[in-house]
Amino acid sequence: MIGPPTLVYVASPSNSGSTLLDLLVASHSAVASVGPLKVFAPAGGSDRRAQLRATPCMCGAPTKDDCAFWRDLDHEVRASVGCGVWELDLASRDPGAFREHNLAMLNAIATVTGCTHVVESSKSAARLARLLACPGVEVRPVRLHRDPRGVVHSRSRRGHPWLRSALRYTHRTLEYRQVLRGVAHYRMSYEHLAQAPADALGDLMPWLGLDLEPTQLDWTRHQHHLAAGNAMRFARRARIELDRAWESELSSFRKAVITLLTYPARD
Repeated sequence: MIGPPTLVYVASPSNSGSTLLDLLVASHSAVASVGPLKVFAPAGGSDRRAQLRATPCMCGAPTKDDCAFWRDLDHEVRASVGCGVWELDLASRDPGAFREHNLAMLNAIATVTGCTHVVESSKSAARLARLLACPGVEVRPVRLHRDPRGVVHSRSRRGHPWLRSALRYTHRTLEYRQVLRGVAHYRMSYEHLAQAPADALGDLMPWLGLDLEPTQLDWTRHQHHLAAGNAMRFARRARIELDRAWESELSSFRKAVITLLTYPARD
C-alpha cells in the first residue's frame, strides 16, 4: 500500500466501551487492530510485554509467538527499524524515534493485513496529542463517552475506589477535551452504540471514509489479534448489551455524589 494507514484512535476513559467499539470497527474488511498500542512502551514494563507475548492470541494460537499474524508483524517491524515488535518503544520521548517506531508498527499492520485503517484503543490523551502532532500519521479520533455513573460503577465492581474513579473520569474527560479542541473528531455515545449498534456504526463508518459492512456486528465471525483489552474479546458469541446495572445497584447518595464530581466533564 502507499503511505501509512489511517489511525482510528478511540478516545475515552476506561470502562466506557472502547474494546467493544474496537472490535466492531476492526471487523470491517479494510480495518485492523492489535488493541491498545500503549502496551508497546517501556512504561508498560518488559515483564508486562513478556506476559502478553506468552498469553493466548484471540485467533486461538497458544501464544503470540505461535500466531502467524504476530510472527509476520514481527518480521515486518524488524525489517523496518531493526528490532522486533515486542521491543518497540511507541512512547519514546525522542520525537524522531517516536515517529519512526509508530510508523513502523502502523505500516507493518497494514502490510500484513492489507488494511487501510488501524484502530487503537490506548485511551491515553497524552499519546493522542503526540500522534496528532506526528508528521506522516493521519489520525481520526473517535471520542467515546458513557454516563459517568456507569463508568464509576463498572470500575468499582473491579475493585477501584468509587470516589477516586469519579475524579479520574472527570480528569480524563477534561484531558481529551483539551487535546481535541480545534481538532476534527467524531463523538459517540456508549449507550447509543450498545442499544443500536447498526445505527451507531452506520453513522461512524462514513466519517472514516468506509461503508458499514453488516458482518461487523458479529466480531466473532472475524479473526482478531488484540494484544490486550476487555475479556469480552475472547467471547465465542457476540453479545451487545447495554450495561445499566448502576441504576439499581448504586445508592441514591453515590449517584448524587458522582453526578456532582463529574459535572465539569458533562457533555
